[in-house]
Amino acid sequence: MSDPTLPAYQALLYAVVRGVEAQLVYEIGVRDGYSTRAILEALNKTGGRLTSCDIADCQAVIQDADLQRRWTFFQTSSERFASLLSKPADVIYIDGSHEHADVRADVIGMWPLLKVGGVMILHDTLSFPDGPGRVLTWLQHRGIEAVNLPFHNGFGIAHKTQENGL
Repeated sequence: MSDPTLPAYQALLYAVVRGVEAQLVYEIGVRDGYSTRAILEALNKTGGRLTSCDIADCQAVIQDADLQRRWTFFQTSSERFASLLSKPADVIYIDGSHEHADVRADVIGMWPLLKVGGVMILHDTLSFPDGPGRVLTWLQHRGIEAVNLPFHNGFGIAHKTQENGL
């Protein structure tokens, strides 16, 4: 991931995953796999694994065998996805629906699966201010340490500093 042409959002995802030495990452929303690939490249360095979901069949977006070994993909809804998981993650990346109610449900469903000290990233917080952007503001109002970065349509990063529910 030292390619200078790498889009800023992929470099940011890579840096966050490497920076927290992530061993487990959950991802909602795969689509073309650009974010998935950045996360997997970082996990290839940390020795970790990625578990992702999308309502479409996105299994073929990752062709690299080394990266595929670190990846588990579920073709399912985000609501069902959360019910399939049990281990706490270091990073959770949410980039599925952009509707406020869906994003909020994803955050509420996945927050208990985030380790204390881990980070949750919401994509498109600036391009969809009434969806992911509003959910990020809601987290901030609940006392969650969070920042909105102006990378690739907005990246909201929330830091779980204590065991708390939403």
